[in-house]
Amino acid sequence: MITSPLTKSIVSPIVSRITAISASTTAAANVELIINGTFDTNSDSWPTYGSQPPESITVESGQLNLAGVQHSAVAQIIPTEIGESYPIAAYVEQDGYVQVKSIDGTTIIDNLNNGADGTFSDTFVALETQTIIILALGATGLGVFDNISVKQTKLVINGGFDVNTDYWDSTFVNISVDAGRMKIDGNGVNANGYASQDVNNLVAGNTYNITLDFEKVTADFRVRIDSTDILPMTQTDSYSVNFVADSPTVTLKFVASNNANCLCYLDNISVVKV
Repeated sequence: MITSPLTKSIVSPIVSRITAISASTTAAANVELIINGTFDTNSDSWPTYGSQPPESITVESGQLNLAGVQHSAVAQIIPTEIGESYPIAAYVEQDGYVQVKSIDGTTIIDNLNNGADGTFSDTFVALETQTIIILALGATGLGVFDNISVKQTKLVINGGFDVNTDYWDSTFVNISVDAGRMKIDGNGVNANGYASQDVNNLVAGNTYNITLDFEKVTADFRVRIDSTDILPMTQTDSYSVNFVADSPTVTLKFVASNNANCLCYLDNISVVKV
């Protein structure tokens, strides 16, 4: 196994594209987080990484070819959720290898393919809200890469609210992050306000389980699927409820009582197939 001395020093192009990735990632399971992992025409979205960039970066027959000194690399930053699992896959030839690192430089996967040729896969757990996928060179200084893939597999995205409320919408309420939870505030509007997210890639007729932590402050809330209320939440507790999907996409809502001053906190929202 190669142990890489790659640093977390990253050139500006890879940093500047984080916002663009986050904005383009929709709230659906099996979303591909890697941009241009198939190298059909070019190596765009894979800037150089570390202190010794590759001497040559070319695309031939839809594959990325790197040449340079040992540990020369290109990389891409993807948005991740702390504590969530992500499947990674890659095709590698010659003496290339694939690494996964947290944005702070902590190694998560040191060498996906362990020096072998072929298609390789694994699953990693994100340590930070950004994770670096690195394509690097071994001792011979040559590597071929293709079909780099990391997918978002959760049915609900950002149900832990570690940093922000991305992927959640609000109607007649304000939503924000407070101590790692989503705060829902009625904002003085006398209406049935709610926070919501579209849940995609369901199978009609299948049963799914919703779990969450709820802290009541000034009003009751209820869990709603599309226009149907399925669970009242009247006290601070952890809740669980099943529903049967009637279409591939439903809207999960957390709806306030008809109370202009409603306030609650939600955390650890998850939807899984039963």
